[in-house]
Amino acid sequence: MNAERLHSTAEDPYAAVRENRDEGKAVPQEMTNRFGRLMKRAVIRTAFPTQSPGHVIHRFMDTAKRDTPFRITIEGKEAIQNADIILANHQGPQTDNAGGVDGKCAAGKGTGGTEGLYAHALLPPHTRYVLKNYLTRLPFRDTAKALLRCDWQSMKKELAQLFMALAFRKTKPIVVDRTLEKPPRENGVPARAPTLVERKKIWEERRAPHHEYVRNMREERRRVAAEICRSRAPVMMYPEGTRSNDGKIQGFVSEFFESIVTDYLLPRLEDGRDIRIGILVADILSAFPDGVGQDVKAYDEPITMRGITYDPTLIVNELRARMNRPGATGLDTKEIKMYGRMMLMDVRRQMAEELVRILKEREVDGERAGPSL
Repeated sequence: MNAERLHSTAEDPYAAVRENRDEGKAVPQEMTNRFGRLMKRAVIRTAFPTQSPGHVIHRFMDTAKRDTPFRITIEGKEAIQNADIILANHQGPQTDNAGGVDGKCAAGKGTGGTEGLYAHALLPPHTRYVLKNYLTRLPFRDTAKALLRCDWQSMKKELAQLFMALAFRKTKPIVVDRTLEKPPRENGVPARAPTLVERKKIWEERRAPHHEYVRNMREERRRVAAEICRSRAPVMMYPEGTRSNDGKIQGFVSEFFESIVTDYLLPRLEDGRDIRIGILVADILSAFPDGVGQDVKAYDEPITMRGITYDPTLIVNELRARMNRPGATGLDTKEIKMYGRMMLMDVRRQMAEELVRILKEREVDGERAGPSL
């Protein structure tokens, strides 16, 4: 892997990594499983009322540094300590793709989200998170039913969900309501090819519930975005909205950035206050290309978490030029979308460039000597 090729694959930063992955550097499975047990213990301890999330996670980091084979590098903590909003990339297989249900991965299949655990070592105190609603679900009723049925497998699953929810709720998260499921697609094949009129009718019938789902989710995202901008505590969010299986920085949710422009950037520019937005870039896939879980292969590669300060010069200059025009008024809907899109692309570019930089530096510098916290 060379620097030139890495720069040419900014949209697929792990292409060369996959091509040059050394199977001989696979970590023994028992060591990987031990790492998974350490993560579970950290979440369970955090769930208890007497424990604070920060204390437990830092204790986990000390244990991971001492007792696991992975080299964990935490960089740029000072860059995001004063940030109001932290935007992070999200790596690892999605639960559905991993063959699991409600965050529980099947044997030999992994799930992502490990970078969310390591993020605690970088984030400012009392940071809130934007989370999917199922992550904060307290399954008391389901656990009791499983206990009455003596269904130990189900009870174990529900207890894991309970501890995870209790741990996440300590951060006072901003919850995205995902209870409205996307309408299922019909898989039946007609006996004959439908006519043009029949196809049009089928399409209209299928499109109606889909449009309702999209409309509801758009409103939900706007509600969440407004809460992010109103929060007095720092907020960390994943603007991609879902995990990236291959490490590419995916498209961002536009409603978040439209709200950031109108409810955060403009008020601060008018008041002369600083723009304090951080970017948290994680490289987890070098070590965990298939996610984390039982019997999932991992590699002896560094795990990197890096914080950088977002440079808002591009969007700030555009907004100031707009505000200084003679007779300038508030932004209309079209302009809000335009400036939101402009900021979205700028943040995505800076995040992708930093991820490429992390991989390039690793190739240039060679293997790191050990964990650096």
